[in-house]
Amino acid sequence: MLDRGTGCIDVYPKGSKTTEHTVEAFQHFAGAKDKVTSFYSDNAPGMKAAARQCAWRISAATTGQPQANGVVERSVRTVKEGGSCGMVQSGLHPKWWPSAGKHFCFSKNTAMIDGDSCYHVRHGKGHFKGLLIPFGALVELMPQIETKTGSFGRKTIMGYLPWVPCTIRGALER
Repeated sequence: MLDRGTGCIDVYPKGSKTTEHTVEAFQHFAGAKDKVTSFYSDNAPGMKAAARQCAWRISAATTGQPQANGVVERSVRTVKEGGSCGMVQSGLHPKWWPSAGKHFCFSKNTAMIDGDSCYHVRHGKGHFKGLLIPFGALVELMPQIETKTGSFGRKTIMGYLPWVPCTIRGALER
């Protein structure tokens, strides 16, 4: 999904294209406080049904003519290429694509361009102050209390960092 007003972009990979999943994605993207004044999509029945269920005004592209939907098609391509790039650079298996796509969108939304970020323009909550860690990076993690680490040696464990929304959200809200 792309917010043309701010440039914020996100991806919601699901195994199916049900109206229920699409409504969940719409509600997550728009948030509780944002008012969507206009929604543009292809003529996919699930997208149209979900937009109606959310009470969004919808405009649709001409069926079978992807050039009529150029902005959306280019955004989809950008997310696919960005997520794929993260997977290739990390060496992780393609099953990690949903996490790689989310990580790419987060990185793009929080990137500082001309002194501002899409996230700040959209939400007005400041800029990301956390560590910018590449997708799939090998990092030291503090284990959960129930994880035994032994009496001597390091108290952390090594692990890969995929997309971790709770950690990222905490850093944004500080």
